[in-house]
Amino acid sequence: GSPHYGGDIFGKLTLTTYIFGSTVGRYNEQDEELIEINCRLREPALGKLDLVGKPIGPFKKQHSRVYISNQRIILQENEQMLQLFYEDDTIRSFRYLRVKNPFSDLTKDERDALK
Repeated sequence: GSPHYGGDIFGKLTLTTYIFGSTVGRYNEQDEELIEINCRLREPALGKLDLVGKPIGPFKKQHSRVYISNQRIILQENEQMLQLFYEDDTIRSFRYLRVKNPFSDLTKDERDALK
């Protein structure tokens, strides 16, 4: 398999999937797995992940929060990590990742590389 960089809308929405088969084409649950979403725009097609422009307050209170720094919150549950970048209490962008290791197990250099 190999990573496949799906759609890139105006450089503000990028989807990355891992393809297990040899054919690159339309999304197929049987041979493709979502690895990452980088988003810096509002996009209703993302459903619950349409987070840009929403208030950061509710995310600051979540129990799954594992890291908070200047204008960034990282939430992780099992193999799913969500990084929220905010300014003036409003989400400006986010990054969703599938991960193998808990964020708390990463070294400082590895955590910093996620920026």
